[in-house]
Amino acid sequence: RAGIGSVFTILMPLSACAASPEVRTEVVALEGLTGLIVDDLELNRFILSERLSFWGVKCLQVCSASEALELLTDFRLEGRHLDFVVLDYQMPLIDGRELVQSIRAIPDYRTLPIVMLSSVEQAMSKTVRDGLEGCEIALKPLRASHLKQVLGRVLSLARKPVKQPI
Repeated sequence: RAGIGSVFTILMPLSACAASPEVRTEVVALEGLTGLIVDDLELNRFILSERLSFWGVKCLQVCSASEALELLTDFRLEGRHLDFVVLDYQMPLIDGRELVQSIRAIPDYRTLPIVMLSSVEQAMSKTVRDGLEGCEIALKPLRASHLKQVLGRVLSLARKPVKQPI
């Protein structure tokens, strides 16, 4: 019944802090860029490809990490350019984290902008993020505006030097 029950009051003294700096995300033009989509699910590749194509991105799609590495090798040998990769965290055999590390091991792709999408919170953990410098991680489902924001951030990061492990 309404009005019957317990009322709890908690007092938490909090100290005021300085205002945090405003985070500005640079608006990045995606038109004319070439992106690689790596996901084992065809529907996910289709949705990402449709969205990116709408923004003027030329999309290449593969369904596994091994196919992605093969395509990157071909691109390198042919002197072709790739602007970014969007990949899934959960894939069979080689997951997204391992794929990012394999890509980073190729000298020509050490600073290639990479966005890793995940439907599981564990991809956000510090242990998973270790060794993934220059890679943005975003949780699915992802709205188009958030995808564009994440791509803008990772493309902006690519213009800055990435710390490499010694």
